[in-house]
Amino acid sequence: MKKKLHIDAENPIITECWNFCRLAVALSENNMKWYVEKFWDINIYDGFIAFYYEVDLDNRAMPDYDEVLKTESLIYKNDIISQVEETLDRGGYPIIFIHNEKVLLKDHEILIYGYDNKKERVYCMVYVGQPIYWKKAEYSYEELKRYFKEELDILKEDDDMFLYYKEFGYPALAVFRKEMSDRKINLISIYKIILKMLYSGYKGATGVKLYHSEDQRWVEIHRGIEIYKMYYESLPEQLCKDKKYLEKNYNVIKSIYKICESKKNIRKKITYLIDKNYIPDVSDLICQLNLLCKYLTNARLLLEKYQISGEEKVIRKMANNMQIAEIIDKSFMEQFAQILKREIKKEI
Repeated sequence: MKKKLHIDAENPIITECWNFCRLAVALSENNMKWYVEKFWDINIYDGFIAFYYEVDLDNRAMPDYDEVLKTESLIYKNDIISQVEETLDRGGYPIIFIHNEKVLLKDHEILIYGYDNKKERVYCMVYVGQPIYWKKAEYSYEELKRYFKEELDILKEDDDMFLYYKEFGYPALAVFRKEMSDRKINLISIYKIILKMLYSGYKGATGVKLYHSEDQRWVEIHRGIEIYKMYYESLPEQLCKDKKYLEKNYNVIKSIYKICESKKNIRKKITYLIDKNYIPDVSDLICQLNLLCKYLTNARLLLEKYQISGEEKVIRKMANNMQIAEIIDKSFMEQFAQILKREIKKEI
């Protein structure tokens, strides 16, 4: 017997693994109303570590999926293959944490969306990093059992690490799509997010433990319009002190990928709101977002070029692109906030 379930690998937030695995499942059905309200802003911490949600939240940088997904724990002490098959047969998607020396992140989750028990293979999405981040892959039953057991052996030796991953539901869980209620999109929640992006600036001096193995850090969280200054002020200053800073900190380019990704997804959401008659046709705002994405892409390419050339003029060009991007983004959000306010007032 074999089974393959549908996944959406186009719309999800691909730069964050824990969100990709859930969104690939949630958005394989019509859950766009829920999605349109989420993932507008990102937070960039000192050191250019970026997340869509703050990592010191109880749900670990994830929004509330309860409206669109149901989660079940798998009994990881039992045979994992039979549980994978049984979950898929019920329409659920196993997310398994494995240890695989052959991939970019050897300790990482995989999203399983199908199996073939004649060939003894599972079909899954695995993380490969930028620029595509995720790709489809196959594991034999034997490989999956071995990689999963190796991960469990590691977790048995490290209680803190086990408890940290347990917060995400790992080392093994199953997610099931829910049928979303037929409700309207909450424009007020989007309006409040836009205002936050425009005016909140940074949150300073908050103690955040970013990763399991790291010491406590005192960091600032930069968000909304304020993130651009990190690239046209803070980064050039950092590169003046240390020309190899980009080589040492892969998060700089990873975070700019995330900014580009967030703006492209905002463009999709605006289009959805227009198509479903939540807002009037605002083609000029779409043009602004296209232009914003162009400048952000230019800035990313210039950063990648600097990694190779080390030329100061390349960083100056990058900084100029980010300054222009900031102006465009601010203009877009101010106009969009006014449009949302007008549409919300019509409901009175």
